[in-house]
Amino acid sequence: MALSLSPAFLSPSPRMEPSRSRTRDFFMGRAFCALAIFAALMASTTPSPLYPVYIAEWGLPQSAGTTIFAVYAIGTLLSLFLAGWLDRLASDRRQILLPALVFTMLGALMFAAADEVWMLLVGRFLSGASTGLITSTASTAIFELDSEEKRGRAATVSTVAFTGGAASGPCLSSAALAAGVAPLVTPFLCIAALALVAFVGLSLAPWPKGRNPAASSARKPSEIRPDLSDGDRARYLALACLSVAVAWMLGSMLMAASVSLATELFHLQVYALAGLLPALFQLAGGIGQVLAGRIQPLRAILLGCGLLAVLQLGTLAGAWAGITAVFILAMPLCGLAYGAAFVGGASLVNRTAAQGTLARKIARFYVVGYLSNSIPTFAFGLMIDSHGLATAFTVFSLVFVLLALTGTVIAASWIRKGGAGA
Repeated sequence: MALSLSPAFLSPSPRMEPSRSRTRDFFMGRAFCALAIFAALMASTTPSPLYPVYIAEWGLPQSAGTTIFAVYAIGTLLSLFLAGWLDRLASDRRQILLPALVFTMLGALMFAAADEVWMLLVGRFLSGASTGLITSTASTAIFELDSEEKRGRAATVSTVAFTGGAASGPCLSSAALAAGVAPLVTPFLCIAALALVAFVGLSLAPWPKGRNPAASSARKPSEIRPDLSDGDRARYLALACLSVAVAWMLGSMLMAASVSLATELFHLQVYALAGLLPALFQLAGGIGQVLAGRIQPLRAILLGCGLLAVLQLGTLAGAWAGITAVFILAMPLCGLAYGAAFVGGASLVNRTAAQGTLARKIARFYVVGYLSNSIPTFAFGLMIDSHGLATAFTVFSLVFVLLALTGTVIAASWIRKGGAGA
């Protein structure tokens, strides 16, 4: 699942003095940072409709598809661990962005040239590593390159670039499948070309000379809760981690296996339409994040986890009955609920972390998220090989619903008690 830093975690560096001229002077820099995010996220989601093709044409087990998908999280986790250290060393954020875009190009070219599984694994790892570096660094750069009064616009630009790229990837590969235009090659050449344009644009764009290498995650005093005990903060962090684990657990499974689920369990006969379902999920997920960002974190978690539990139970019933429309309808609705659960957890961390600890809390939050992105999906693939898709989906759904209901009950309890972020 291609996921990025929540806008709740992004803020400009304190030494970057915004001015009215900044909006005009650094427009190219902001535009190509947005394009870099778009290209990285497109690279991360483009393979989703193609996994069944690789499995069928190369004679691979189902677990191969989910393993290739899950390797992405390893690259992203590694890049997140390195991002802070690299940011302190870099005097210019492009020193991180340009090599990351090279990784995006190399990952796409590995997919385009692939004739063995190891090439897909390497390409997927490079895609994950580049996405982790680009989404965090480019999003922060967009904030820094804009004027203070336009800070809200900067968050919107980052979110639109992320959501647009994530949704465009499956559309690109599905279009190549429908047209029969080398679907295992053409989409990845397009991604490499897009990353190259972003690389050249960032290299040539005007850029400020001064920056703080350790950009702070400053929050308004009103956003900090000094009245919370350490125990309360730990419990809020645990709920936030549970919420992101629920969201990313389902999201990654759907991105890795939605085409197989649609065609085999729900009997969707139009393969190109099945390939578009991941794009529908990603688009709805972006909308869900924007909408849920306007409500209190605990309520967003309650809404997101509660809806995900109900929707997954309904989807499971639809799978048993073989009703195609259930899965098609569930994908965008699950995307909306996923967005609410994710942004609710991210905002709760931001709201309840003690002063000076936010960066560490964010790191833990995303480590849990990416582990939930990879381990359940890998296990799901192994279960398909040993017990079949229907049994694997049933077991996954029941475990998932239990976790989602746990998050729902905890959030509802804390809302009744008037907890932070309620």
